[in-house]
Amino acid sequence: MEMTIMQICICSQELRINWNEFTKEYFLKRETLVSVFLLIDASIPAKKIDFEYASWLGQNQIPMTLIFTKCDKRKKKKNGGKRPEENVEDFRTLFVNTSVQYHLGS
Repeated sequence: MEMTIMQICICSQELRINWNEFTKEYFLKRETLVSVFLLIDASIPAKKIDFEYASWLGQNQIPMTLIFTKCDKRKKKKNGGKRPEENVEDFRTLFVNTSVQYHLGS
Protein backbone atom coordinates (compact mmCIF):
# COMPACT_ATOMS: atom_id res chain seq x y z
CA MET A 1 0.00 0.00 0.00
CA GLU A 2 1.35 3.39 -0.96
CA MET A 3 0.29 6.45 0.95
CA THR A 4 1.57 10.00 1.01
CA ILE A 5 0.83 12.28 3.93
CA MET A 6 1.39 15.91 3.00
CA GLN A 7 1.04 17.88 6.19
CA ILE A 8 2.66 15.62 8.75
CA CYS A 9 6.12 17.16 8.82
CA ILE A 10 7.01 20.62 10.00
CA CYS A 11 9.32 22.09 7.39
CA SER A 12 10.02 25.21 5.38
CA GLN A 13 7.40 26.61 3.01
CA GLU A 14 9.71 25.96 0.06
CA LEU A 15 10.05 22.30 0.98
CA ARG A 16 6.25 22.01 1.32
CA ILE A 17 5.75 23.50 -2.14
CA ASN A 18 8.30 21.09 -3.62
CA TRP A 19 6.62 18.17 -1.82
CA ASN A 20 3.22 19.30 -3.10
CA GLU A 21 4.51 19.41 -6.69
CA PHE A 22 6.25 16.05 -6.28
CA THR A 23 3.14 14.28 -4.96
CA LYS A 24 0.88 15.74 -7.64
CA GLU A 25 3.27 14.67 -10.39
CA TYR A 26 3.54 11.23 -8.80
CA PHE A 27 -0.24 10.82 -8.63
CA LEU A 28 -0.65 11.90 -12.27
CA LYS A 29 2.03 9.56 -13.63
CA ARG A 30 1.59 6.48 -11.42
CA GLU A 31 -0.28 3.98 -13.61
CA THR A 32 -0.76 1.42 -10.84
CA LEU A 33 -2.22 3.88 -8.33
CA VAL A 34 -5.47 2.50 -6.93
CA SER A 35 -6.49 5.28 -4.55
CA VAL A 36 -5.12 8.21 -2.60
CA PHE A 37 -6.01 8.34 1.09
CA LEU A 38 -6.56 11.96 2.06
CA LEU A 39 -6.41 12.22 5.86
CA ILE A 40 -8.41 15.08 7.35
CA ASP A 41 -8.52 16.02 11.03
CA ALA A 42 -12.24 16.17 11.85
CA SER A 43 -11.65 17.69 15.28
CA ILE A 44 -10.83 21.07 13.71
CA PRO A 45 -12.29 22.96 10.73
CA ALA A 46 -10.86 21.83 7.40
CA LYS A 47 -8.00 23.89 6.06
CA LYS A 48 -7.96 25.53 2.66
CA ILE A 49 -5.33 23.05 1.46
CA ASP A 50 -7.63 20.13 2.39
CA PHE A 51 -10.36 21.44 0.08
CA GLU A 52 -7.88 22.38 -2.65
CA TYR A 53 -6.21 18.98 -2.65
CA ALA A 54 -9.51 17.06 -2.64
CA SER A 55 -10.73 19.25 -5.52
CA TRP A 56 -7.48 18.76 -7.45
CA LEU A 57 -7.69 14.97 -7.07
CA GLY A 58 -11.29 15.02 -8.32
CA GLN A 59 -10.55 17.32 -11.25
CA ASN A 60 -7.72 15.03 -12.33
CA GLN A 61 -9.89 11.92 -11.90
CA ILE A 62 -7.56 10.42 -9.33
CA PRO A 63 -9.46 7.98 -7.11
CA MET A 64 -9.47 9.09 -3.50
CA THR A 65 -10.74 8.05 -0.15
CA LEU A 66 -11.40 10.79 2.38
CA ILE A 67 -10.47 9.56 5.84
CA PHE A 68 -11.64 11.73 8.70
CA THR A 69 -9.47 11.23 11.78
CA LYS A 70 -10.03 12.25 15.40
CA CYS A 71 -13.81 12.02 15.07
CA ASP A 72 -14.00 11.31 18.79
CA LYS A 73 -12.18 14.52 19.78
CA ARG A 74 -13.54 18.01 20.24
CA LYS A 75 -11.21 21.00 20.38
CA LYS A 76 -13.47 23.84 21.48
CA LYS A 77 -10.80 26.53 21.48
CA LYS A 78 -9.61 25.75 17.95
CA ASN A 79 -12.94 25.27 16.20
CA GLY A 80 -15.43 27.44 18.03
CA GLY A 81 -17.15 24.44 19.57
CA LYS A 82 -18.07 22.70 16.31
CA ARG A 83 -18.53 18.96 16.58
CA PRO A 84 -16.38 16.73 14.32
CA GLU A 85 -19.43 15.69 12.29
CA GLU A 86 -20.05 19.38 11.51
CA ASN A 87 -16.49 19.69 10.22
CA VAL A 88 -17.01 16.60 8.05
CA GLU A 89 -20.20 18.18 6.70
CA ASP A 90 -18.09 21.01 5.21
CA PHE A 91 -16.90 18.52 2.57
CA ARG A 92 -20.39 17.68 1.29
CA THR A 93 -20.08 20.25 -1.49
CA LEU A 94 -17.32 18.10 -2.98
CA PHE A 95 -19.48 14.96 -3.02
CA VAL A 96 -21.67 13.93 -5.92
CA ASN A 97 -24.67 11.96 -4.71
CA THR A 98 -25.90 9.38 -7.18
CA SER A 99 -28.90 7.09 -7.19
CA VAL A 100 -30.44 5.09 -10.01
CA GLN A 101 -33.63 4.67 -8.00
CA TYR A 102 -34.10 8.41 -7.42
CA HIS A 103 -32.45 9.57 -10.67
CA LEU A 104 -29.75 11.60 -8.90
CA GLY A 105 -26.32 12.47 -10.30
CA SER A 106 -25.00 12.05 -13.78
